Amino acid sequence: QSVGLEYITPTQSAFITGFNVVIVPFIAPLFKLGKLRHIDIISAILCVLGLYLLTGANIYHVSYGELITLGCAVAYAFSVVLLQIISKKTSHYMLVTFYQVLFTGLWIAPIAYNENYQRLFMPQVLWPLLFCAILATVVVLFLQVRYQQYTTAAKAALIYSLEPVFASLISYFFMRTYFTQPMLWGAGL
Repeated sequence: QSVGLEYITPTQSAFITGFNVVIVPFIAPLFKLGKLRHIDIISAILCVLGLYLLTGANIYHVSYGELITLGCAVAYAFSVVLLQIISKKTSHYMLVTFYQVLFTGLWIAPIAYNENYQRLFMPQVLWPLLFCAILATVVVLFLQVRYQQYTTAAKAALIYSLEPVFASLISYFFMRTYFTQPMLWGAGL
């Protein structure tokens, strides 16, 4: 997703990443996690429509960055489904979270090898990075591993689709961005 953001806007990325909600109900039955239900299909369609209105995405041109981000959405959909299986079979939530973070770091290391790290230690970079690493990654992954067992993968994906809604609200309150009428409809959907 980060690589895709080098080629597309955050709005496009949010819209495309939200497609994981559509993908989850279709791949969950492949892992024997129930049947595809009509309510799952309707919910997924409403979610994508809402994301489209919220982000104002342009769906008439597909670029390299969009394809990379779509690959991310597919991978995330599989991770939601696989986490559904794992969370029901283990009580070692911290260990599962640790391995998710560890292997993500191992995959990122070769990509980040040639980057300039001097800016990393600047306070305006370091504090947001630590916030994202600890709260937005480790804590959220732990909560996801711990509590996803109490719902279905499709419902979990719908809950995760609220991320752009909350991102928009935070942007509104802290960065004084504005909502257009279609954005409000999209957030409502």
